[in-house]
Amino acid sequence: MGRIIEQISITNPLDNDILLTCNAFVDTGAALTVLPSAWKNKLGKLNKISDMDFELGNQEIIKGEIYGPVLIEMEGFRGVYTEIAFIDMHPINGIYEPVIGYTLLELAAA
Repeated sequence: MGRIIEQISITNPLDNDILLTCNAFVDTGAALTVLPSAWKNKLGKLNKISDMDFELGNQEIIKGEIYGPVLIEMEGFRGVYTEIAFIDMHPINGIYEPVIGYTLLELAAA
């Protein structure tokens, strides 16, 4: 089975000068867009919405934090104001793998 990687741009609507661009893995089994906790400060001051437990594909439960709103844009789709999650990720070969969940996909295609 192939992997779909999409470039996304994330803007902090409270400070339009802050922009984070990255490649993210499209995971239709994930609800939210998920970024590594190590990048949280790259988006400046965001509103924390809640803490949340996340179940990974291997059934491991980890803690994460939900922040928002942010503006996420993907090429060919309209921008979406939504929430993002931050979790502790371990880079693979020095590279983090952010995740695009189905919520962003549904909102962008609407």
